[in-house]
Amino acid sequence: IKKFFTEHHLSRAVVKPAIGGSSIGVYSVSTPEQALEKAKLLFASGLHQRVVLEPFCEGVEFTSILLENKFGLPVCLLPVEIEADYFDNQIFDYRKKYLPTRQVSYHCPARFSDDILDRIATQAEALFKHFGICDFARFDGWLLKDGRLLFSDFNPISGMEQNSFLFLQSARIGMSHRDVLWYVVARACQRYSIDWKVGQESTTKKLPERRKVAVLFGGSTAERQVSLMSGTNVWLKLRGSKKFQPEPYFLDHQEGVWKLPYGYALNHTVEEIFHNCEQAQELERRLLPLRKRVKERLFLSESEATIDNFIPEKLSLTEFLNQSDYVFLGLHGGIGENGTIQAMLKKRGAHFNGSGPEAARTCMDKAETGRIIEQAKIKGVHIPKKVSLSTAQLSKGLSTELDIIWNSLKDKLKGDSLIVKPQDDGCSAGVLRLFSSADFKHYVKALLAGEIRLPAGTITEQNAPIEMPTSLPKNLLFEEFIDSDRVRVEDGKLSWQHKSGWVEVTVVVIGKRGKLVALSPSITVANGNVLSLEEKFQGGTGVNITPPPTEFVSAKVTALIKKRIAAVANVLGIENYARLDTFIHVKTGELYFIEANTLPGLTPSTVLYHQALAEKKPMYPREFLERIVELSC
Repeated sequence: IKKFFTEHHLSRAVVKPAIGGSSIGVYSVSTPEQALEKAKLLFASGLHQRVVLEPFCEGVEFTSILLENKFGLPVCLLPVEIEADYFDNQIFDYRKKYLPTRQVSYHCPARFSDDILDRIATQAEALFKHFGICDFARFDGWLLKDGRLLFSDFNPISGMEQNSFLFLQSARIGMSHRDVLWYVVARACQRYSIDWKVGQESTTKKLPERRKVAVLFGGSTAERQVSLMSGTNVWLKLRGSKKFQPEPYFLDHQEGVWKLPYGYALNHTVEEIFHNCEQAQELERRLLPLRKRVKERLFLSESEATIDNFIPEKLSLTEFLNQSDYVFLGLHGGIGENGTIQAMLKKRGAHFNGSGPEAARTCMDKAETGRIIEQAKIKGVHIPKKVSLSTAQLSKGLSTELDIIWNSLKDKLKGDSLIVKPQDDGCSAGVLRLFSSADFKHYVKALLAGEIRLPAGTITEQNAPIEMPTSLPKNLLFEEFIDSDRVRVEDGKLSWQHKSGWVEVTVVVIGKRGKLVALSPSITVANGNVLSLEEKFQGGTGVNITPPPTEFVSAKVTALIKKRIAAVANVLGIENYARLDTFIHVKTGELYFIEANTLPGLTPSTVLYHQALAEKKPMYPREFLERIVELSC
């Protein structure tokens, strides 16, 4: 390793598994000692027998999708430029690839000259043929500072999440998700002499007249990227509905609304969508000749590229609401969840998913939610001790009184550690467990300074970055920490270490107001002290056990929990559907209620779909979404 560093004059290198993908186990290092440490770490996992050491590239990262045309020739689509921060040994890692954050931006097509785009296509297509790849692939590479191209990774099976590069680049040339998947299947069937036209009629057959549903997502809260994932997933799921015709709409940070063309809805972040909407005329001028050339080389017919690539249409929020008969709110936090938009829709007589303005406003305020439940005195339902403090009060005490405030909080909440969260925000933005006065000071100073993210390790036992609120909350809520059993999945088996008998669960309720029923609870498994954004919404990261295993939580206790959760939801005035988070006692079925989310995340991996599928008569994701719409009409 030392020899390699010396020979190539390296100050930075990459260590990664010889076999693997999705940037899992990829490390950026600065010294031979660090490289050896990471190599040993990979070997110690037992998953890898060989490790690759290579120089870190200096330049601009890109990725390109290739499709085989009907004559067996590869065609490079429109490469994506990856704009990321590589300082302090950062890389384009798993979190940046699959959890939308502002740590990375995509540009499609890449902001390269036509000559460089031609060179990428020519070389990528030659490599596709050289390796004997079939049907489709994704190649990753770099435009180096000296102008050379370097291809670093070859993926014969591209990622296929809802906004993966395969779909983003295909949409730019007019292909929907269904179009490109059908195209790949057709090419494969052609190779194997299978009659691939069988069933094609069902993919192009026009559906009967359907009710229009405007799916609204985006916004300016800390949860805006999750809103993007939720909204696009709802839109894509409902595209296959025989009852509803969804159309994607984007709420920008200035409360303008954009009607989006297909491809724009697949961008990685709300910031990318907003930028592309504002630059749409210029972007379309650039795309027009590039799109035409790729489509001609693929010999695409109208039935193989069905997207209408129109220019985004901008509306005021009032104009959008006035023209909409049904709005599916894919928003999280802010005016989308606190009752503001709900009140505007209700006034206009329009239909929408989720609770009405009163319940939405109540559930957004976690302190008020706790107060109402406490007053209801539901048997077996408790509320953790809470203290609400204004950020104005904390700002005044920044220089002299934070130690005093911390000690006062510990006395009131009766614990050595406590949970802090914005009182009127949702998701996991700014939610942390604090262990000491130093943690408390770090958190308060970061919040008041407007930091958008706390790097891992800022707070005691903080193993992952934590997104912070995008605007300063008026109040912070401090809660007692509930010491729970340690539930983990290790080597494919459930490990349950009994401590207190309490475990955290999340439960979906669905139905008409006052008649809500609870679905099967899901035990939430957190690697840290609180569930991270990734564990809640990023596929392949979080673990939810649905329903609770009967050897740990009896069927009788589970039924009691569902009954109590439904009672809580009905007391809060929730309607249509919601997700309630609580701690349960596995023996008694008692609850320590935490919070209610009237517009919970609807990303592809959210627990709502798990619970709908666990019913005696399973509801598949599209059916579940259709049920939500039907209940709120």
